[in-house]
Amino acid sequence: WGARYDAALELGRNYVGSDFNSELVEWHNNVKHREIKLCDANNFYYDKDCSVFICPPYSDPKTGRCFEDYNFEVFDNAAKNMSQCDWLKLVMKNVPNAREYVMVCKVVDKGWEKYIVNTKINKSHFGINNEYILVVKNNYL
Repeated sequence: WGARYDAALELGRNYVGSDFNSELVEWHNNVKHREIKLCDANNFYYDKDCSVFICPPYSDPKTGRCFEDYNFEVFDNAAKNMSQCDWLKLVMKNVPNAREYVMVCKVVDKGWEKYIVNTKINKSHFGINNEYILVVKNNYL
């Protein structure tokens, strides 16, 4: 969250993040003075003018389903069975007034390829892989 929050500030934008790791949320809010909410995409709502940036839990490129195993009660099997584009659809539903929805992900569901604006090669604790950047403009505004 730190890099995203700091980048938003550099661009002159407000940033509100969400996570379901209470220790991480507390650290960001109290130590770094960042606005991070304790929740997940299922219960994150925002009704002000905004752009949304989402980086959902990583998915296995072979199965398209989440392979991160969080030890939080709210991260149940329903959440684990969501694809990265499913997470984006949920955010679009819960934050309907965003001007745009931006997502960085490893797996793009069929039909969502048209929203890819860039592909980055990323080296992380998951190895070297492609990260796709999708931008969905909200045509209803």
